[in-house]
Amino acid sequence: MVVGATGQVGRHVVDGLILAGRGVRAVSRHSRSGPPGVTPCPADVRDAEAFRSALPGADGIFVNLPPTLQEQDLTRIGADITQAGIPITVLLSSDLVESCSGSVMAASHEREEMVLRAVLGDSLTVLRPGMFMNNDAAEWSASIRDAGKVFTAFPDALELPIAPVDIAAAAVAALTAPGHGPYPTRRLLGPQWLSARDRVTVLSDVLKRPITIVEVSAEEHTALLARLLPEPIARQKVVLRAAAPRSIADCPDLPLGKESTPYAAWAAANAAAFGVEVR
Repeated sequence: MVVGATGQVGRHVVDGLILAGRGVRAVSRHSRSGPPGVTPCPADVRDAEAFRSALPGADGIFVNLPPTLQEQDLTRIGADITQAGIPITVLLSSDLVESCSGSVMAASHEREEMVLRAVLGDSLTVLRPGMFMNNDAAEWSASIRDAGKVFTAFPDALELPIAPVDIAAAAVAALTAPGHGPYPTRRLLGPQWLSARDRVTVLSDVLKRPITIVEVSAEEHTALLARLLPEPIARQKVVLRAAAPRSIADCPDLPLGKESTPYAAWAAANAAAFGVEVR
C-alpha cells in the first residue's frame, strides 16, 4: 500500500513495486486509474474511516504524510496500521531531523518519527532523504523558462541533491525485503556535492539553452522562495544555504554513492518541468 501514490516519491514507489511483481493499493486524494496491478484508493489519511477501510490485507505500507498532521492524528494512523496487522511501515521523513534538528523545517518530520515509532515500534523503518533534485524544478523552472535565469544568493553553496527515484528504490527494497524488523533508519544522500552553479551548468547543457545566474541578497532570495513556501520555511532554507560549505575540502565526510542517479540524468528525465522539450 502506497500513501501519497501520486507524489514525487510515491509514484516511483508504485512503479518499483509493480516491477518487483507486487500488487499495489495506491492511496491518494486524487487517485486515478493505474496500470495492471494497481488498485486506486481515493482516500485521505485525515479521513479516519476512509484510511482505515483501505488497510485490510496490505502486507506493507509506504507513508508520505501531510506536514500539518498533529500528534493525535499520527497516533490514530499508527494504531490503525497496527490493528490491520501490517508488518512493515516505511515512513518518508527528512535528513533535516539529523542535520538540522529543532528547526522549523524539521519539526513535522520529528513529530511523525516520534509518534509513529512509539506506536509501531520495530515495524517502522524511516527514510531520511536530503535535498530533492526536484526542488530545483520547483524553484527555478519559471525563471529559466521565462528568462533563462536562476536567482540565488548562494551560487557556490554545496548540497547533496538526490533523485526521488532513488528514494523510492530504498522504500521498495524495505517493503520487499524478507523478515520482520527491527528496521534501521536510513539516511539517503545524493551521489555528489553540487553547488547551484554546478547544477545550472548541467541544466544549461541538458536543456540546450544558456542560463544565467543572477546573484541576489539573502532577503531577496527569501522573498522569492516565500512565493512558493511558507515564509518561515523559506527563511530557514536561506539560512541553511548561507551556512553550507563552499569547497569540497570543507564538506563533511559522508557515505556517498549509494543513491546513484546523476543530476544530469535527473535533469534529462525532467526537462519538461523547465518548459523545454529535449529531443
